[in-house]
Amino acid sequence: MMIVRIFLLLSVCLGTFPLMAQEAVPGRLYLKFETVDAARKATPGSSDPSDRVLSVLRLYGMTDMTPVLQPGESRRMKGLDVPDDLERTYEIRYASDLDPAFVASKLAQLPGVAYAEPQYVLHTQLIPNDPRIGQNGHDYFANHGVFSAWDVTQSSSDIIIAIVDSGTDYLHPDLAGKHWRNPNPGLIATLSPIFSHIANDTIGWNFWNSGPINNPEQNADPRPNGSDHGTHVGGLAAANTNNGIGIAGTGFNSTYMIVRVGGTVAEPTSIGYGYQGILYAALYGADVINCSFGGTNVSAFGQDVVTFAHSLGSLIVGAAGNTNTETSFYPASYPEVLSVGAIQSNDIRSTFSSFGFDLDVMARGTSVLSTVLGNGYALNSGTSMASPIVAGIAALVRHQHPSWSPDRVRQQIRSSANNAVYGGNSLNVAFKLGKGKVDASRAVTTPLPGVEVTNVRFLADDGSKLSFGEDGNIRLTLINHGAPTSGSFSIQPVALNNNMTVGSGSAIAVGVIQTGGSVQIDIPIFIQENFNFTETPTVRLMMSDTGTTYTDFEVVAFEDFLYDVIDVNRAVTSFATNGTIGYESATSGSGGIGFQPIVETSNGLLQLESILYEAGLMISMTSERGVFMVNQVRSTNVSDNHFRPKAAFTVKEPGLISDADGVAIFTSAGFPASPSLEVIQEVYAFKEAAVNRSVFVKYSIRNTSSELMRNVRAGLFADWDIGDFEDNTVAYSAEDSILYAYSPDQTDTYPYVAIAHLGPITSALAIDNAYDGVVDSLNFGTYFASNNASQDGYTRQEKLWSLRAGTMNTSVSNTDVAMATASGSFMLAPQQEMIVGFVIAFGETLPILRAQIAAARAKRVFEVSTVGFGVSGPPWIDSPTEVALLPNYPNPFNPGTTIRFTNTRFSTVKVDVFDMLGRHVTELANRTFGAGEHRIEFDASGLATGAYVVRLTTDDVVVTRIITLLK
Repeated sequence: MMIVRIFLLLSVCLGTFPLMAQEAVPGRLYLKFETVDAARKATPGSSDPSDRVLSVLRLYGMTDMTPVLQPGESRRMKGLDVPDDLERTYEIRYASDLDPAFVASKLAQLPGVAYAEPQYVLHTQLIPNDPRIGQNGHDYFANHGVFSAWDVTQSSSDIIIAIVDSGTDYLHPDLAGKHWRNPNPGLIATLSPIFSHIANDTIGWNFWNSGPINNPEQNADPRPNGSDHGTHVGGLAAANTNNGIGIAGTGFNSTYMIVRVGGTVAEPTSIGYGYQGILYAALYGADVINCSFGGTNVSAFGQDVVTFAHSLGSLIVGAAGNTNTETSFYPASYPEVLSVGAIQSNDIRSTFSSFGFDLDVMARGTSVLSTVLGNGYALNSGTSMASPIVAGIAALVRHQHPSWSPDRVRQQIRSSANNAVYGGNSLNVAFKLGKGKVDASRAVTTPLPGVEVTNVRFLADDGSKLSFGEDGNIRLTLINHGAPTSGSFSIQPVALNNNMTVGSGSAIAVGVIQTGGSVQIDIPIFIQENFNFTETPTVRLMMSDTGTTYTDFEVVAFEDFLYDVIDVNRAVTSFATNGTIGYESATSGSGGIGFQPIVETSNGLLQLESILYEAGLMISMTSERGVFMVNQVRSTNVSDNHFRPKAAFTVKEPGLISDADGVAIFTSAGFPASPSLEVIQEVYAFKEAAVNRSVFVKYSIRNTSSELMRNVRAGLFADWDIGDFEDNTVAYSAEDSILYAYSPDQTDTYPYVAIAHLGPITSALAIDNAYDGVVDSLNFGTYFASNNASQDGYTRQEKLWSLRAGTMNTSVSNTDVAMATASGSFMLAPQQEMIVGFVIAFGETLPILRAQIAAARAKRVFEVSTVGFGVSGPPWIDSPTEVALLPNYPNPFNPGTTIRFTNTRFSTVKVDVFDMLGRHVTELANRTFGAGEHRIEFDASGLATGAYVVRLTTDDVVVTRIITLLK
């Protein structure tokens, strides 16, 4: 059973291949609009989202934009109520050589666009044979209960198994006469415009016979010419059975449909049109669709195709992969797909088979005998072999229970599987081989419940998102696809992480859930302050029903644990524990909400969709070993990913300082070659009108290495997408040193935005992302095209330039824009710290923006470092010029540390310690101190591991610092 995730991770499916680099078809995209109306309106000059998409695509040289499905056809096909997703989705071709993943990620940020993504290339690749294993290779039928199942049902020619693969040799003696013949050739061209070229497809279709992948030769003969893979797979599912020759297919009398989607002579392992093949098979009514191919790419289009095929009644069976790792592959890991791993003849996991919580069942995959080209037979190994064995069994179940939905068939095969395989396998794959070994006999004879989690939320007691250190619940929605559960059905939750408790220790009684029925339950959970933030909170749900002998399990994970949203004022945004702002991953638009200003219009307040594509922290420094750039922004189409969480980003409302205080701690552990840093990120937001369109961000950057860091600069990079992002402008107000961005033609709706410095400025740089000219230190782009030297992504050198550009290039117009704002330079000796600050703000007009930033600077929420040594530099010679909390030492500490602070005059100073939820822990001081540096010892031996806040209060200021107790 799939692992339920809090945010959707979408990808592709794998058959028999080792983990490979990701690939995309050049100049090809899939794009889905949020509504059918927006998708149908592509009239130039209108304000519809489709118009904005068209204008952007023309910049990239769009040559074709074709809807995937004709409007209404999906509903007329079988009289079913199926999703309209594919009616809102377009296949796009463009002439630009820009990286498809990057182009898609930019398009995905446009208002009205649900997603945009490349057309991914999947793969097949057989595992090498070992002649000493499995002498016969056809001895798995009794082990999987197939002989007994055939005593109950042998299926029929009316049941169609689609072999979406590299082509199947329908002239092979053991496959001849069993292939599907199309009763309505060419019908598909009337259903789907992307198939308008298909005609005379009397026995299936060949989507890629030869030629380049982005301009393939196609024809109506789906026989293979470059790979045995599809012929071997087809024989396992549907070879002629009981005919006195060769082998038997588990599907017995079932018909097989040939859909060739790759496997050319030039690229025999490449599957270029897997999802198109699934769509083709579903539109022509396949009962079971086998996918012995795939990859790890994120594909929302793939999920939509799978969902659509499922809604038409097709059950998709997918190979789980051959990486020998706990890696998810798709479509095998989509919730609607039956995911199959591989075992040997002795029920031990095949050494190559992937494993993990995504798997549903296991089947024979090592040294399996089946049909190959040249009218022969051969032994092959892989999850590609296991998958069609199960696909044939699924055809038996479908024939035995023609009224069952694909979900019920899928869950029946899982529920009836034999979990005895866990007895012989190692503990490192416990609960990671699905329900166990597929049992065809039990699948066709014993209807069982099939309970699945369809929705999960981790909530605090007040209904907000759960954080660490607070009581809450896992709120689950369960649906039963199978036979009714009895009154004894219960769930026992098991925490899979340390420092986390789930449930009360006893099983939670659920009781009867009828077929198709659903229930909602709450499971108590508490995540301790000392939770390991490099892990994801994960819970296994053990399901048991003594009344029906049903057992199963499912795993749920709190994937969005490390980011949170600041939304107490009109600058609504999210921050993560990896130095990113808006989104943890810009290219996928996941792990956050972006930056969603609430603007004032003639019709009242309006919360916009995100106008921020990407933002993140960049730090450069020099040591004796060289120059280093540590950052969390993209390089080509992915982030450099240098920062690692140490304490989750959490928000307290109201906070100690503002109406919403947020704090996170992360390190530079993702770039171990660099001198090490620890960064405390604090965020403050106020409701008061003067700064209610602003968010304050403070970075306390500490040198945790043994090296002297010189020329330290810290800044924020921000790529703004304001309305029609290809027509944005960046300008500079020299009077108050504000670098701002706006959309010239849409200022009535879209605001002016800025990330302004709160300290010494070293850079305010305007960037033309699409720049394609001569590159120098002030002029470069961030787009990536592999064959264009001036569009080589956002390189390390360009990031270094961005942090020290001064104010020499502060304007770009009518393009896709970004900006960098930085402070520096500083010098940090070991254990020294510097503080930099920024304010992220917007205004409906430029004067409003400037007023917000002026008020933010005047508010002095925190003090920043002056250029030179860090805050904890040489001993004070004269009286300090500011009240400040200096870095405590040691930090982290156990159990004691020294709290240090400076005072500017004789006055009362109060020093308190709070936990991260704002609860008062202890008072360290409340008395008068003179001017100078002072020290207070703090003994935390009675406290739990975690982060704490030290707050210093005088008559003039309030300052805070995060300290870490690590036992």
